[in-house]
Amino acid sequence: MMILFLFFQISIKAKVDSLERELKRIREERKIFEKKEVQILSSLETIKRELEVLNEMEKSLLKERNKLEKEVMNLEDLIFENERELKRTKNVIKNFLISLYKYGKVSPLNILKGQGSFLNFYTGLLAIKKGISFKKKILEKGVLLVKNLKERKKVYERKVKDLREIEEITREKKGEIIGIKKQRERILYDIRKKKKERKKLEKELLAQVKKFEELLRRIERERMAKLKKKLPKNIPKKVFSWPLRGKIISYFGNIWHPEYKTKIKNNGVDIKGEPGEKVRAADGGIVVYANLFMGYGQTVIIDHGDGFYTVYAGLGRIYVFPGQAVVRGEPIGEVGISLFGKGYTLHFEVRYSGRALDPLLFLPFES
Repeated sequence: MMILFLFFQISIKAKVDSLERELKRIREERKIFEKKEVQILSSLETIKRELEVLNEMEKSLLKERNKLEKEVMNLEDLIFENERELKRTKNVIKNFLISLYKYGKVSPLNILKGQGSFLNFYTGLLAIKKGISFKKKILEKGVLLVKNLKERKKVYERKVKDLREIEEITREKKGEIIGIKKQRERILYDIRKKKKERKKLEKELLAQVKKFEELLRRIERERMAKLKKKLPKNIPKKVFSWPLRGKIISYFGNIWHPEYKTKIKNNGVDIKGEPGEKVRAADGGIVVYANLFMGYGQTVIIDHGDGFYTVYAGLGRIYVFPGQAVVRGEPIGEVGISLFGKGYTLHFEVRYSGRALDPLLFLPFES
């Protein structure tokens, strides 16, 4: 019955270990997704800043282009007005000359014949010449002004054209960045979805682990209760502290010896440890042995003064010496390599008046 009980316990423990491995894997995956999420968010932040710069550039370009186009329109109006004025001035001069030719034809000979005043003729001639000269000058200035205005207009039109080309390049670049942004957002959505799935699975696995661990604790409590019922009445109750925190790989009772290929009695329990890990006294007492012991390797035995002795075998190093007083929890040595080829382990025994007893009867239940 006890064998079945232990088998069931080992089976549950194996299931817990399997779930914990799966939980570890899921947590590692979640961490990977979280790292990717941070990277994508960082890239999206960079894209956001780039888009802000491009938007500002677009606004600035549009403002500048609108300003130039307005200037071009103003120049067109000025050119139109000046060309109209030039045309009007040309017509004035033309009409003036025609009128002069038709109605104001006077010669010096007519004046000598008494048909006019020579002074009036001369004064009028000078005035006409001056008027025509003034109009010509205005005309010349107007032509030059129109020419300058047209050249200025061409310069502004070229600038407008250049700005339109820059705007087009900016729009294309903005379109590319928006495309990248959408792609990153899709990736971010997938990452967050997978992360959410992993969190959900992690939660479910954690609940399963807790459920199995509780079952394991209940089974262990029941096993300990049954073991304590086997404790002889003449042996006093006592609680030792664990000499090493680790998995029990061999229990009290008959075990298989890999070297001799036979069953042997295990007078204690074997606890798995790590290289260099400290082994501690299960209770206060006096060290009565601290040396190599045949079949046990380097061994420490502590007399607790109440009929109980504890044995710590297979040590890698010994810290104490015979006759030394130790207190509960004090380091007495280091974990060594198991004599049974099971890696680094501690062989721990509890004896009362020389009789080997199951150490689990005296150790507190570990959840």
